[in-house]
Amino acid sequence: LRQMSGLLASNTIDYTMRFTSPAQEFEYEMKRYRSLEGLVPSALKEFNPRPEARTAVDRHLENSRSIARTAQQQAVAGRPDIALTSMREAMAEVQKALTATGLAIPQQ
Repeated sequence: LRQMSGLLASNTIDYTMRFTSPAQEFEYEMKRYRSLEGLVPSALKEFNPRPEARTAVDRHLENSRSIARTAQQQAVAGRPDIALTSMREAMAEVQKALTATGLAIPQQ
């Protein structure tokens, strides 16, 4: 670590994701969406929320899946820019589902 600190000195490392096209960014966001969606069963098992919270989780998941299907259709139709916006909406719904389980989601 000391050697790296010495080499970097006062330089800043930029971790910003850069994509060559909206289609590539859409694929990345789709993978993130699937990853988040895959956390829901574990969060339900771990936090065992009340029935009304489970209902909210189901509602948010249903909304997210519907939006994700729309996003995929938009991408196939050659509108990756619009699909990207839709995919971000789907991700927000999955985050709401995870929050409803009791999992704290840090805000970006």
